[in-house]
Amino acid sequence: MAFWEKTQTWHDLRLVLKQFHNQFGDLFLKLAPTRVTFLHRPRGGGQKWTPNELVSLLETPYSPEHPILIGEFVDTEGYRYVMMVNLDRDKSVWLKNYFPGSDVKIYVRRGNGQFSEGIDSSQAARRRTETEFRIAHWLAPGQSFVYRLDSSLIRKTPVKFEY
Repeated sequence: MAFWEKTQTWHDLRLVLKQFHNQFGDLFLKLAPTRVTFLHRPRGGGQKWTPNELVSLLETPYSPEHPILIGEFVDTEGYRYVMMVNLDRDKSVWLKNYFPGSDVKIYVRRGNGQFSEGIDSSQAARRRTETEFRIAHWLAPGQSFVYRLDSSLIRKTPVKFEY
């Protein structure tokens, strides 16, 4: 707020945060972070993203060096989650996410709080190969998405807490 007046940025951030809270607020109360990294340029002493059993490759082909936060989580039942956040305040980004394994299943949280297999129609491109599943889509400034992931690779890899 400038001079105690709410600016357009204040209203924009309020909308993004309300949407996130409505869709994911109660979920994050049940999750424990396992790793937080940054694509391209680490911030605040954070670590640069490296591939693992959840995500094998991340690309921002039209925006080299675009800042992305990658959060990884686990719940009490052992389900694994990944969250991607566009850290740029002004620019959208086309983000390609590669998930390793031929049997990857991706779940999204619906408005009723339940997870269902499949991805939203807003995800523009999908492709499954013998070794991976790829999703590519736009993220607006400050926008994030959260997926629950499952595969034989994820299930057989022990959870590590990397801070």
